[in-house]
Amino acid sequence: MTIRALTDVEKALVEELMSVYEDAGNQELLKYLLNSLRSLLGESRVLGKLAHSFKFRLKDPTSLRDKLRRQLVRDVDEFHIPFHLNRENLFTEINDLVGCRVLHLHTRQMQAIDPTLRKLFEDAPFQLLDGYPVAKLWDDESRKYFGHIEIRTESQPRMYSSVHYVIASGSRFRLTAEVQVR
Repeated sequence: MTIRALTDVEKALVEELMSVYEDAGNQELLKYLLNSLRSLLGESRVLGKLAHSFKFRLKDPTSLRDKLRRQLVRDVDEFHIPFHLNRENLFTEINDLVGCRVLHLHTRQMQAIDPTLRKLFEDAPFQLLDGYPVAKLWDDESRKYFGHIEIRTESQPRMYSSVHYVIASGSRFRLTAEVQVR
């Protein structure tokens, strides 16, 4: 998707948010959250038996810059509102600054993976935002299955299926992360 060129003021807003993200102290907090997730999920014997593999990462600065540009254009041009992201809400509004992918082999494994993840988040200092995950799906058969196991679904136009858990840290400095199960 090609977006329009940003004005100098808009470029400055994006760069201000990038400097907040790249700040050494903030990177330290994000890495702490990442390592906490790696420990919680990667060391779970129950989840380890269900998952094929795990991938953990901090969002690449280039990807974040592109995302911020797209969001700014969407806010201003499509929604006709001021850019809603700022230094105070960056770490709670952008949920995938810290990410984990839990890869499994069979869709039916979600029936065991979902309660396992919910219990891990409940026992750890993480709060599952909105109280539930969302399965982003493109096909009707999967929608029926996820509805049956009581996971909310959203249509996804691309041929992409993933269950998204957005969690928040229980720390004084609130951070969010996204766990995708595929």
